Order: sequence, then C-alpha cells, then structure tokens
Amino acid sequence: ISNADRSLLGCYGVNGGKAGLNYQVSVFDEAGAETVHPGMSDTVTVPPGAAVRIVTTGGGGWGDPFAREVEKVAYDVQCGLVSPDAAREDYGVVLKQSGRKWRTDIEATAALRAERSAARGTPAMFDRGPYFAKAKQGGRVRRPDGWSDPDEGWEAIPVA
Repeated sequence: ISNADRSLLGCYGVNGGKAGLNYQVSVFDEAGAETVHPGMSDTVTVPPGAAVRIVTTGGGGWGDPFAREVEKVAYDVQCGLVSPDAAREDYGVVLKQSGRKWRTDIEATAALRAERSAARGTPAMFDRGPYFAKAKQGGRVRRPDGWSDPDEGWEAIPVA
C-alpha cells in the first residue's frame, strides 16, 4: 500500500520543540476494524471493500511547547487542530468548555506549566523522536571515529 520516507524516524523538533509523528498507514475492513501497518508496507494486500487511511509525517516543532501562547493553543483546540487532552499534555494548557467555546484557565495553566517545567528541566536543543532515542540507547547509532555526539551538551534557547 505504501512506501514512504519518515516511516520510522520523524522530523526533528528543534530548540525545545518535539519531533513530528511518523508516516502511518491503516487499513479498515468492512466492519470498521483497523489494522495499523508501518509506513513501509509495499507488500500488504488490501481486500475489496476495505478503506485505507494514510497519515503523512508531521513536521517537527520549534520552541518549548510550554512557552506557546496560551490563547493560540486554545484557538487550535477551538479549530479542531489540537485536542483538549493534547493541549494539557503537550502544551500545559488547561481549558474549560463553555457551550461550544473553549476558554483558558490561566491560573491552572501557570501552575501546571511551572510544575511540569520544573520536573522536566531545560528542554534539549534537538528531539529526534522515540525511534532515534531507542536506537541510540541500544547502541545502534554510530558515528565516524573521532566524532562526538552532536546532541550532548546543547539545550534549547528560551524564546522571548
């Protein structure tokens, strides 16, 4: 069904931003049951009546998500670009729904961001995603002799 770049290694996040999601392929059978396949799935046969969903790679983020303007996160939730759960988990923004409108809880957001920032520490300059982190931890990232790890010692620069 698919043969695409970025099926394992997502786009990097920089200056505290998070890595983007990988390319993903799902096949839904006639009953609606989903089977998720890796992005590099060029030998999968799709049966008649099935539907294929392809989600392309997301770009990596720029800057500390906890520094993103609170009202912009609320706007993204209002537009359906970010879920309320992702606003809280990824951006540290606490929202309350009032009818069809999402409103920010400024005090709860400030407290949550302070707590999570303190627990996390200074974000890294680069986030190469979970696949790279696992490969690095498992000793599968190799560099030429004499080269050091370019990620070590670099931290995100706070954006004013």
